[in-house]
Amino acid sequence: MATIERTTQRRLRYEEMNRARQEIQNKWTEAERSHRRQLAECRQQVLVRLLTFESFDRSRARQHA
Repeated sequence: MATIERTTQRRLRYEEMNRARQEIQNKWTEAERSHRRQLAECRQQVLVRLLTFESFDRSRARQHA
């Protein structure tokens, strides 16, 4: 009887550890996704600034020509 109880306790601990591991993995994955989104937004903003500046620069060059 004690062996069955120990086995059950081990199984419950194993399941609890798996749930905790899965929760940590999910949080980590969400943090990575959030970071990638932030990087993509930053790259997009830089690209817009560069294109705006380049367009402005060309416009000024034409005015001086």
